[in-house]
Amino acid sequence: IGEPVLEDRHGNRARFGKKKSMELLAWMSLNRDRSTRSAARTSMWDVDVAGSTFSTIVSDMRRAMRQLAPSTVDVDWSPSTHSDSLPLSSLVVTDVDLLHAALETPTVTGLVQALRLVRDMPFAGTSYLWADLDGSTTRIVIAVMKAVWMVLDMTTESGDVNAAGEAIAAGLRVMPGDPDLLSDRKSTRLNSSHGY
Repeated sequence: IGEPVLEDRHGNRARFGKKKSMELLAWMSLNRDRSTRSAARTSMWDVDVAGSTFSTIVSDMRRAMRQLAPSTVDVDWSPSTHSDSLPLSSLVVTDVDLLHAALETPTVTGLVQALRLVRDMPFAGTSYLWADLDGSTTRIVIAVMKAVWMVLDMTTESGDVNAAGEAIAAGLRVMPGDPDLLSDRKSTRLNSSHGY
């Protein structure tokens, strides 16, 4: 959650040869239920894109994924099909997936770990028009804020100011200047300085 990147579990980042390749992967990962070539083309381009151009982008995306994880030769990250389908392996997991999983079985520890993945506003530094048009940005911000307020509710009784502080910081990354979060941050700092 922030600038879209593809990285392995060790933090190594993939390098894409085409600018649209990372965007395609981001779109596919957030639209698994309707991930087709035609839907991707309609969402990502406001004009009809040549089939050869789209195929080049898909190939570059697949190449970057394979290069990032060369030891997983048997894994087909985005299998080729002879149809409109554009599948993505369930082994590709997004920050958003991890956040939703934490929200399903909420604990302070799990939620805070998921909120640590919030680096910036969703899709920061990009111009992915589809993300705003289809509501992806809004849905991600809502999920982040839900997790933030869950942590704050849970830590009210426990007094865990560190967890509360981390949650507030994550919330302010997606909702900078939010008056309720700023008020809670000030309160958390005051409680911390008084040893509460």
